[in-house]
Amino acid sequence: MGWGGARHDRWRWTRTLYGVFALMVLTVGAVWANDDLAAARDAIRRRDYPAAQEILAVASDAGSAEAAYELANLFRNGTGGKKDYARAADLYARAAKSGFAKAQYSLGKMYEYGWGVAADRAAAMEWYRAAAAQGHAAARASLDHLAADKRGPPATPEAKTEARQANALGDTPLHLAAEAGDVKTVDALLRAGADKNARNAAGVTPLMAAVMRDRAPVLETLLAAKADANIKDSRGRTALDIAYGRNAVTLAQLLIRHGAASGLRLSPPSAAASAAQLDDLAKTNQQFAGWTPLMIAAWRGEASLVAALCDQGASLAARNPEGKLALSLAAGQGHRAVVKLLLEKGARLSDDADPANNPLLEATRRNYADMVGDLLTAYRPVPRFPQLVDAALRLAIERKTWESALRLMNAGGALQGGGNTAALLAAAPSAPVDLVAALLDRRIDINSADQSGRTALMLAAQSGATATVQLLISRGAALDQADAQHRSALILSVQGGHADIVRALIKAGAAVDLATTTGNTALMVAAQSGRADIVAALLPVTAELDAKNKAGDTALILAARRGSADVVRQLLAKGANPRLKNNRREEALDVAPNTQPGVRRMIADAKASRSWISEVF
Repeated sequence: MGWGGARHDRWRWTRTLYGVFALMVLTVGAVWANDDLAAARDAIRRRDYPAAQEILAVASDAGSAEAAYELANLFRNGTGGKKDYARAADLYARAAKSGFAKAQYSLGKMYEYGWGVAADRAAAMEWYRAAAAQGHAAARASLDHLAADKRGPPATPEAKTEARQANALGDTPLHLAAEAGDVKTVDALLRAGADKNARNAAGVTPLMAAVMRDRAPVLETLLAAKADANIKDSRGRTALDIAYGRNAVTLAQLLIRHGAASGLRLSPPSAAASAAQLDDLAKTNQQFAGWTPLMIAAWRGEASLVAALCDQGASLAARNPEGKLALSLAAGQGHRAVVKLLLEKGARLSDDADPANNPLLEATRRNYADMVGDLLTAYRPVPRFPQLVDAALRLAIERKTWESALRLMNAGGALQGGGNTAALLAAAPSAPVDLVAALLDRRIDINSADQSGRTALMLAAQSGATATVQLLISRGAALDQADAQHRSALILSVQGGHADIVRALIKAGAAVDLATTTGNTALMVAAQSGRADIVAALLPVTAELDAKNKAGDTALILAARRGSADVVRQLLAKGANPRLKNNRREEALDVAPNTQPGVRRMIADAKASRSWISEVF
């Protein structure tokens, strides 16, 4: 064989080896991406959204289009934090350019509505067309709508479907937005085709939900959209009845102006119905069958009528068919003045352990803290007082009604077995620091962890509970204990974006170079999030400036990919190496967005002005 033939064979074998190597890399990368996606979905099921974001970010940086798409969904929906349409659009674009149909459709939607990008009808149609070519049905429908409607972006079939989807309790997104008082979301859902008269499992409409939470602006929006104010729930109540029951005179007047009527034939609270009217109502309306006039008056919060009925000898111990006393009915509606009046008139306190029948448990469940205080004073002579207070405290911890929980603890409420530890973990993220301190005084293990390995310090750091973090540090909480994802309190505080807590933990001596299961240090997480203030706090104490995560990304590469000029500037000034490559052989300059020329110029200048040692991996 001649030299030329040998050279040809060598070249053929070289190409074969390169092909095998490339296939191995792609196969390993695919398996890794699948494992990461499974881990991320598991974290989402546990509602550990920061862990899911971190896992998906690393997989996305390693080239997984599906991971980029899933991460974009989290940012777009605000799952586990604030919505970030700009980051979502960037991630959708990354996945869409890889040919991922779902991402192409979602990117089209972003362009159609101007979410995170400038609204661009042509770009929207281009991406819808790309997704539709792969058989994406919703993209085809959106494309057809845009082509047919020249006036502006319509509500897509998918948007209408999403707006009408209900949870296990039958609540649609419109119910939830109405209850939260989110007028903008209510308006957007109505424009997207949400059913304004949808009824949940209890027959409650979004209009009723707004009345139940005293959301006047939402109520006005729904009434303007012609929501039916006379629909009855499963108890026969209209929105007006609910307003009357809550003594919400202003809302009642608004409903009446829009033609609302009472399904239970109630008179307005301000009119103070007579005992005879209430007696007639109990006899003629199925909803109030078995109720006494006193029960109806207490439920409605009519203090003057309650006083008159008590003076006339109305029974305070009578129960309705559901077993509720007049006192429980008043407590459930939050009528503190009526509760105090009934107690003064000698109302008998129930020993029932059922929250629906026991006034103390009913007030605790709804977090009427001042009423809980009134009832605690009245309950002290009751034989089962300690057990009732313990039951109320368990209920308060379970429902996170912290103001009531603190009052119950001060009254001697106790939690048996591991209840105090569970209470500490539940309270750490959001409870008043006084409640956390009271729990710690019960000599429980401050470093006990939940099923995900998170301690009270981690949970408080993640949620931004600064006062609680400082308390736990002062009580000796372990600073560097890590959860199942190897995240310390410091890393969790960085993920949450809580700069004051980051500084407090650093000052207390927390280790700054610990890495998560994906290889990210606190500095990397801060750089990836574009948090220049947190990066500034970490740089003076970070030893591993050029450390790499599992995708081979350094903090500089992560900051460059995000296009964060302030973070890139700080890292380069500290001496970060701009020539280091990740597993995809990309340097910081390779991943910096073309839309950020300032960032690209900084990195290029740093490369040109220093004698860096070039590294492949």
